Amino acid sequence: MDHRLRRRRPGREADRTRRRSAHQRLRPGRDRGLLIKAGTDLNTATQTWEYDADGRLTKRWDKDTGDTLMGYQADGQLDWAHNPRTGTQNRYGYDGDGRLAKQSYVAPDPADTAKLKTMSERRLGYDPLGRLTGDQLLVGGDTATPLTGTAYEYDLDNRLTRKTVAGTVTDPVRDNRYGYDLAGRLTSWTADTTTTAYTWDAAGNRTGNGTATATYDERNRLLSDGTSTYRHTPRGTLAAVTTGLKQETLADDAFGRQITEGTTTYTYDGLDRVTTRNAARFTYDGGSNNLTGDGTWSYARDAAGTLLGATNGTANLRIRTDQHTDATATLNTDGTTVTGATTYDPFGKPVATTGTRSSLGYQSGWTDPDSGDVNMAARWYRPGTGGFTSRDSWQLDPSPSVQANRYTYANGDPLGGTDPTGHENVSHCGCGGPGSPGAAGSSIQISAGNAGGGISFGKNGTFNGTIKIKPGANSAPAAKAAPQAEPSRTPRATGRRRAARTPPRCRASPSPARASGASA
Repeated sequence: MDHRLRRRRPGREADRTRRRSAHQRLRPGRDRGLLIKAGTDLNTATQTWEYDADGRLTKRWDKDTGDTLMGYQADGQLDWAHNPRTGTQNRYGYDGDGRLAKQSYVAPDPADTAKLKTMSERRLGYDPLGRLTGDQLLVGGDTATPLTGTAYEYDLDNRLTRKTVAGTVTDPVRDNRYGYDLAGRLTSWTADTTTTAYTWDAAGNRTGNGTATATYDERNRLLSDGTSTYRHTPRGTLAAVTTGLKQETLADDAFGRQITEGTTTYTYDGLDRVTTRNAARFTYDGGSNNLTGDGTWSYARDAAGTLLGATNGTANLRIRTDQHTDATATLNTDGTTVTGATTYDPFGKPVATTGTRSSLGYQSGWTDPDSGDVNMAARWYRPGTGGFTSRDSWQLDPSPSVQANRYTYANGDPLGGTDPTGHENVSHCGCGGPGSPGAAGSSIQISAGNAGGGISFGKNGTFNGTIKIKPGANSAPAAKAAPQAEPSRTPRATGRRRAARTPPRCRASPSPARASGASA
């Protein structure tokens, strides 16, 4: 440590060797331990952050996506976010319980480019338990027509039992239904009229995937899945995959991180994040796992790390994600046109793709274009097998017992949780944020019409089905809602904010609400 910084007083750097000029004095956010600069060395910044007096991120810059600007409402909720380079701008609205209810996509008005206009709008609805029930994208204001939408249903244990996906009016409804065993593991997926059954052994290994049967050794390492055979090292990392006459070899470093897969090579930083794939360099938002660039695509994010836009130098896109944070569609920057779409099976294997797609896929994770493996920070995940390629270095509490299996993804319930670190399942159970006991938030009800027909998201329903938004007791604007507990105030000395409480084992659905600054 620099000997000149041995003493520090609030708001003043204890550097007694020289006089500080006016422009060198600490700006808001620079005396509270908040991250303000990152780069290859102290003199070369590749990312910078700025904050307001309450420690909220107001500006983020990186060399790939430029400036991302953010503003906040009086109660601390994110009000708007804008990234000029990708051409994306969002405005946010919330229900009386502080849950994200509306996300407007703003762009220059074609009739007057000097003015901004809401070109499309994402609307979300929740049931009385705070679970997300509808997520739709409308084009055209109050008389909007649907561009795409998803409806969710749950059982009494908060498990997703039905997901209905609709695109434009000419698209058929895609109806997905799910079943579970008593341990909460997924046992069936019915896509329209086709059912895929899943079976599990007592250790939490997926032994059946439709007609395919998988076998494992006594250490839960996959040996075969009906198509390929697998060989592992003694410490549990995947060493080779043989499919027919073709064998692909893999190698890991001393920390169990995959460094080669066939002809592909990877390097990592001290936080176990991929820094290069062959010659392509990866960048992240500060010390987080949120990817901002992979050498081809660059990603702009808001203060909570939620995707704002993406660019590859030729196309500027929005990325639409579902409740599971899967990248399901790409849109043009004003959100009025679908430019690409991806449909996944419950374990993340793409079953249908169209149009332009970015490098982010299942769980919004970076997906290798050759192997299809998804990077989940500490480890790589294989959607085809429903498990990780290496043994988890963390030893979790074996309750539920499936957590003792160090290869299984999301405790056998891939629809109800994600694994953003590669170490531990994060259950979201459809929760959209904390709700008041006994108070109903707004909900979205979708009903399909005749078989093969589309779903209408108009106010009164126009095609073969309808969607209705039913306001609940707490769905009024925050200013008119019933008195609630005063939000916790942030001590200016630290810039920390107290997280809003959520139901046990639930996390809020993707929302920029109450986002604080980036941290190392």
